[in-house]
Amino acid sequence: MRRAAASLILLAALLGAAGGTARADAPPQPQLRAAEPWLTLAAQPRFSLALQSSRDLCTAGTLTEISWNISGGSAPYRLTIEGEPVNPNADNVRINCGPLTAAETAGEDAALAAKTITAVVTDSRGVQRKDALKVARARALPAPAGLSFAPQGSTSFFWWDEVAGAGSQSPPFYRYSGAPPQHRRYLVRHQPTGAATWTYRLTDNPVTLGLPDGERLVSVAAIRHPLEADTPDVLMWSAPTDYMNVTPPTNVTATATHDTITVSWDVQRHVPEGHVALIGPDGRVSRGFNSPRSASRESVRFTNLPPATDFTVRLKIGWFESNIGLATVPIVTEPAPLGYRPLPAGPQRLRLTATHESITATWEPPHTDAEPLYYVNIYEELAGRTVARRVVHDGATAWTEYGSFIAIQPATTYRVIVRHGDIRGGTVEATITTSPPRSP
Repeated sequence: MRRAAASLILLAALLGAAGGTARADAPPQPQLRAAEPWLTLAAQPRFSLALQSSRDLCTAGTLTEISWNISGGSAPYRLTIEGEPVNPNADNVRINCGPLTAAETAGEDAALAAKTITAVVTDSRGVQRKDALKVARARALPAPAGLSFAPQGSTSFFWWDEVAGAGSQSPPFYRYSGAPPQHRRYLVRHQPTGAATWTYRLTDNPVTLGLPDGERLVSVAAIRHPLEADTPDVLMWSAPTDYMNVTPPTNVTATATHDTITVSWDVQRHVPEGHVALIGPDGRVSRGFNSPRSASRESVRFTNLPPATDFTVRLKIGWFESNIGLATVPIVTEPAPLGYRPLPAGPQRLRLTATHESITATWEPPHTDAEPLYYVNIYEELAGRTVARRVVHDGATAWTEYGSFIAIQPATTYRVIVRHGDIRGGTVEATITTSPPRSP
């Protein structure tokens, strides 16, 4: 007993010397942050966590980037977002905004169905802080309509109708592959016909250029934010459109009679038209467009040509006369048969009338099926200067020039020359003097 009492007395003395009383349930005393031993606990920064989302409105099933700011506390930290561990030193993490429920999808308020994103940070002392934010969710934008394309070799381009709401969001911040903030509005996907994998491309405008050569399927989706490119399966896509770029024409042939040349080539699927130029020995050109199409061949026929004449056929296929589909073929018309009588060349029966401020020219075509293209030139006879150069087409055979547009002067002599725009050419000309000026 004496030994036990002596032990208790010794323990009490030791506790008294330490300045406190030992209790089994006493909480641990706060410790200063190791990196800042000179601060008192009260002076250290407040421990807090703040979240931020790159998107205010998130298409259901797509991603948003969550960033955070941790202040105070004692490093190192442990961070979880939506229950998953996250590197607290990273810039951000991508979180799926989640799908709409069946009730949200059916309801009118589905466009603002919110998802709550929660984060927890724990410092080295075991102290925790939490923060949460809400991101509104919406149905995917409707698929673009009116998808069209122009095949131009490696520069084929597609266009479609605008979609309201595409790219309309202005995020508070945005980090995507190191690029600055952008407002991409559409996602284009394409794949070789019969393949199983799509290739994707973001674009700002309702048009995309330079898709690869070969036969491919193309589809377009409207997006609110570029991050939606990472979850393409939840978007609304236009029906796949099949296309093939222009390739050089094959099996180009040219046949001639004494006054005709017919040019033919193999059909290229999706190519809307062929442009064929017939070039004469003097460089004069006649053109044929919108050639008739059969199951496998296209052709253009030039008529009313001079016999025994050298020509060059220049064929371009595809929109805008792409040089991708270019072919040239030399050909000579056959000699004239016995009894051949050439058709008239050039405009017929040119007539001029004038007032003090205008000149009107009228004429007749060389023959009934003449090409409806004419060039009108007006010269001031004495001064030797050109007053006007006009192109008259679509079958018109008259033109009037007024002083309000060009310098047609009273009591002045002019020469008018009209040339037919076909391969034969041919011109007709006449002179006329305008009437005196009107009396005031």
